[in-house]
Amino acid sequence: MYKFLLFSLLLIFFTAGCNGGGEQNIYDLGQTIVLTLESNATTGYSWQLADPIDTKVVELISDNYLAPQTGLVGAGGVEEWTFKAIGKGKAKIKLEYVRPWEKDQAPVETQTFTLRVR
Repeated sequence: MYKFLLFSLLLIFFTAGCNGGGEQNIYDLGQTIVLTLESNATTGYSWQLADPIDTKVVELISDNYLAPQTGLVGAGGVEEWTFKAIGKGKAKIKLEYVRPWEKDQAPVETQTFTLRVR
């Protein structure tokens, strides 16, 4: 799971025109940013925003689950989180992999992305 997640994140950052390094990624004003995270809706888990985003810098456009094309029952897919860079500055996007109805459970996984818009 983690190898696929890492590959997906690297692929997205390179295709989105990222020219930064490390945890901070640089985007141009008006650019669409897509974060792709491995997910499996059949387990009840999904990615959720852990903290509010800075809506002066980025706008959430969509969060879509894409089922796998394998045809295998129970196979995992991916979630695509799409944002638009709407203002200059820095925004942190923190996502948690949780079952939404399990309020007292810690997330199975957490991913944090720091985006800089110029």
